[in-house]
Amino acid sequence: MVLIPSTTSLPHTNPSPDTASSSSTPTPLFGGAITVDLPPNFLDVSDIRQVPSHQEVFLSSTSLSSITLDILEYQTPATISNASNPAAQQQNPTPTTTVNAKAPTSAEPTTEQQDLAALEFHISDIVDLSSNSIMLLPHPLSPAQETPPSPSPIPLPCFPAHTPAYLCSLHTSPHPPPPDAEPLHGGRLQREEELARGVDMWVLLVRLAGWGTDLLVCVNIPLGAEGKEGVEGREEGERWMQRIVQTLEVRDWSLFDGGEETVEGEEE
Repeated sequence: MVLIPSTTSLPHTNPSPDTASSSSTPTPLFGGAITVDLPPNFLDVSDIRQVPSHQEVFLSSTSLSSITLDILEYQTPATISNASNPAAQQQNPTPTTTVNAKAPTSAEPTTEQQDLAALEFHISDIVDLSSNSIMLLPHPLSPAQETPPSPSPIPLPCFPAHTPAYLCSLHTSPHPPPPDAEPLHGGRLQREEELARGVDMWVLLVRLAGWGTDLLVCVNIPLGAEGKEGVEGREEGERWMQRIVQTLEVRDWSLFDGGEETVEGEEE
């Protein structure tokens, strides 16, 4: 997967933490083992239908917007290679160390290269790349004047120091239909409106190597889903993700089975 940097200047704001705090509610996840502040109008989907045990899903009561948190397997170059090409892996069981075409084939990828490869792997697992395009967007926690925008390492106030975490903002949109494709439902105009809207996503990856775990938090806003257009929808998603970054906390590390007994990164 190749994340395409945005070539369009999209206005965005840096939401005030006070504003975000006043519109969020402390929410226990996984039986209270993890806590985070979420918008008060988001409903726990597990109260409505069954949700996988490794996942928490919350839906807006007024739109199609959603927030998800997944406890996933910690991805390494070897596991990514196995998942991407299982047939080749059976023929050659020696894992490769190349994360992407930019990484030298003769050298071990850096920790950050491995982390970003894991982020791309998880994104490709939740976005259907066969029918959607992905474009990177700037976000309020990215380094100032960063051009083009890219996934940014960020600190998490409620985690041990130096816990690797990365945040990126994406816009996904359906691939345009081929010129000779038949009109669908409302015809060409409806299709153009769908392409113009798409979905804005904010993806936070927390890497917990000692626990064999990747935590993935996604904020998803179909543009126009809040009864607003474009910029206002993005601003709302930015505000929600900024509050998640400030408040996400693991209260019970035994949630992650098979990991180390000490909290990774905890200072002695």
